[in-house]
Amino acid sequence: FELPVGENLSSNQVFELTSPFVLASQDNTTVQIDVDGDGTTDITQTLNQGESYNVPVATVVSAGATITTDKPVQVSLFTGDIGSSYEARFFTLYPTERWDSSYYSPVGMTNSTLIDPDTVPNSGDEYYDDPVHVWLYNPNASAITVNYQTQTSSGTIPVPVGSTVFYEMPLNQGAQFFTTDNSIFNAISTIDSN
Repeated sequence: FELPVGENLSSNQVFELTSPFVLASQDNTTVQIDVDGDGTTDITQTLNQGESYNVPVATVVSAGATITTDKPVQVSLFTGDIGSSYEARFFTLYPTERWDSSYYSPVGMTNSTLIDPDTVPNSGDEYYDDPVHVWLYNPNASAITVNYQTQTSSGTIPVPVGSTVFYEMPLNQGAQFFTTDNSIFNAISTIDSN
């Protein structure tokens, strides 16, 4: 497993806390976690059937972190804004061998109201009220170009090696994201990303 997002991303605090959960299906499952994706195992745990392990909150987990096991496991990812009482997300992660070169997002932005910082105290810069972001992660050894196609537009998004970039979805439209050379990548989305 490889994490497409992490605490190292600039994300409006969406991933300020990033904590993977590993759930074992068999006894004596060895779990090795590289929390920063540098190729060195930082955490090793042995789990029995039905047991789980989550990376401690105090551990910084970056996009590109890996989880390697010697037996089948399920991996979920909990993310959120530290100190918030409502900003949390939970993702099911898939093994890298199940990643693909094409993904669809059926959810577009639902409210295009532009927020003016002069009318909303402490809001910072202008932003759209309910943006949906699709986060595109490139695990490859070279940069890739991800194409997007919506109902009314198309284009390309460069994604550097080992990087995650986001695309802000248009109002009330889904999108397809794909590579023309069949390079694999990972895509997850966050709704109300502000």
